[in-house]
Amino acid sequence: MNDPFPIKVAGVQVRPYWIAHLDDGRTVTEEQLNWNDVPFGRITSLQLQLVGGQKVTISKRGDYQFFQFKDVEFGTSGHRYLGMVIGAVINDAGDCFYVYCGANGNLFVDTDNIRSPKKPYFAPIKLNESILR
Repeated sequence: MNDPFPIKVAGVQVRPYWIAHLDDGRTVTEEQLNWNDVPFGRITSLQLQLVGGQKVTISKRGDYQFFQFKDVEFGTSGHRYLGMVIGAVINDAGDCFYVYCGANGNLFVDTDNIRSPKKPYFAPIKLNESILR
């Protein structure tokens, strides 16, 4: 995978990454698999592996649809990594909650709506888009 924001540099973790736990006991990570290749209905929990070794976990309840993305700023000299987001859409109206870890390591949990987001790093997401798993 050609990632402009590598997880590790010289073997040292330099940014958070996602880990998906599947219903057959397997675990897949961003290092192993592209998000679009993760089996859709099989995720039982999604974790954010932080640089310091801690993990934040979202466990599936009901019909949650998980998502993840990197918060990136695009500019004339390239793009800059700002943070990593994992979350879950909890209903058909698009309500969601998420965990955001900024490039500086600050971590927070918040809510939003994927159909009419209030945060600048959320673009409207359709419920059937590949960002959702």
